[in-house]
Amino acid sequence: MLFSEGHGRQSFWLENTSGIEDWVLATGEYDTLQVVIYDANGKLIDENRGGWIFPSVKGRHLLGIPQSPLLELHVPKGKSRIDLVFGSKRQDNKLTSLVPQLFSSASIHKSMYYTDILMALVSGVLLALIVYNLLLYFSVPEVIYLLYVVREVVFLVLWLTAYGYFAVWLWPESYRWNEASIWVIMPITGWLTAEFIIRFLTLNKVAPHLVRYGRIWMLSYLPFFALSWIDLSFLIYANYYLPVFLLIWVVRAMRVSEKAGFSLGHYFKIAFSFYLVGAFITILSQLAILPVNTFTLHVGMFGVLIEALWFSVGMAERINLFKFQAEQRKGELGIKAAENLAIQRNLEEKELLLKEIHHRVKNNLQVIYSLLSLQKEHTAEVNARAALENSQSRIMSMILVHQNLYKTDDLQKVDIANYISELLKNVTTSLDHENEGPHIEMACDSIMINTDTAIPVGLILNELITNAYKHAFHNQLSKRLLIKAKRLGSHKIALVVHDSGPGIAGFRQTNPIFNSLGLRLVYDLVHQLKGEITYEHDEGSKFSITMPFSNNDK
Repeated sequence: MLFSEGHGRQSFWLENTSGIEDWVLATGEYDTLQVVIYDANGKLIDENRGGWIFPSVKGRHLLGIPQSPLLELHVPKGKSRIDLVFGSKRQDNKLTSLVPQLFSSASIHKSMYYTDILMALVSGVLLALIVYNLLLYFSVPEVIYLLYVVREVVFLVLWLTAYGYFAVWLWPESYRWNEASIWVIMPITGWLTAEFIIRFLTLNKVAPHLVRYGRIWMLSYLPFFALSWIDLSFLIYANYYLPVFLLIWVVRAMRVSEKAGFSLGHYFKIAFSFYLVGAFITILSQLAILPVNTFTLHVGMFGVLIEALWFSVGMAERINLFKFQAEQRKGELGIKAAENLAIQRNLEEKELLLKEIHHRVKNNLQVIYSLLSLQKEHTAEVNARAALENSQSRIMSMILVHQNLYKTDDLQKVDIANYISELLKNVTTSLDHENEGPHIEMACDSIMINTDTAIPVGLILNELITNAYKHAFHNQLSKRLLIKAKRLGSHKIALVVHDSGPGIAGFRQTNPIFNSLGLRLVYDLVHQLKGEITYEHDEGSKFSITMPFSNNDK
């Protein structure tokens, strides 16, 4: 049955003598169409509304019939009045002249037979790919596989909505959502596609600025979503034109990724080419730039299907690539581990050798110490014996350095607190006092100093402590000896040796006159270490020394 041609609004009477009550109205190229059916007495029987281009309520694209989408109508047997109200929001603002047509449901379903088979085939393949990549996600829990699954699910929803299946199955009475659903789902597929591209081409690593541009493109849809509550055409035209910017962004992303040496870029290039070609042919046919025919009607769906298949191959190859890279890294790590083991063994051998050197130096110094001890026993002259004792004490200070190095794991540094403690024990036991020794106070930080610093510091402290024992405590009621070793910031050490003796007669801080080899040795060693030394008589002799402290000594 054909209706008489007209624009805007028309009414007509229909005499249904066939007994068939379920009819389908092909709406023509009108943007909107309201259909109201009354019986012979003017009682409302059915009401239906067309949607934006595709799909309409209960509508499908009819293969080979351009006057789609379709509306299912219930026309009872007998005489009925049908009111049609046409509308258009196209840019030319003119109603088209194609005439709406009525078909029986049986003829429509017969015409849709091959479309149903095609959609079942496409849906089956997409579902298989979805399940396959979901299994990949559970075995290799990377977000990209889950993103692929969600993207293909949304694409499946997109095409089932575009072909009218969801309108028939899920929301047959939701007029407003039926109008808007396809245009809401399309940007969601775009967002998922952009996020998938970011991860597939590893743009976060090679081109962070493109990631920012892609997400700005996603956000650009938001104002159109807001305006669509006023007029859906805002969102419709956004879906026509904003994908152009996505295409430019994708081409740029492909070039950057290829320059960065991404080896799976050819999978992306082939897959996305099918997707873009299908999408743009679909858009051009909807804009009436290309004719609506079997090819333009289904090319977008086939583009998505081939893209999904090719991307799935690329995702599987991605796993193989990562496995190969992991094996390569494993091999490289094995080589490095072997090299590190060889270096470790070499270091251990050198440490053993260095320990042996320290041990032998200590033994040699011990031999010299013993020789001086023998010489002292055969020397009767007092001054000579005193000189030999002083030499023994100095040698012992050096022996203690090498002894500490031999005992510890660090073969280059000595803890100054432990070293001073052992030096004090040695001086206390080696010097023979008739009276009780002094009360010793020691306040030392744990500071690691290397051998170049430890040996002169040991000699300095040995001289000052020995000098205090020998000269400071005769006929003294209060015998006290204070030794400090403190860190000054991160680059200096402060040493203090303070006794409670009468002081050094005639010794001045400026232009000191040295009456003994020991004090001259102290001042020379301090200057050798580029330090400073001060002397003051403060209830006894007080020597204060500051010296540089390199970072290597920490």
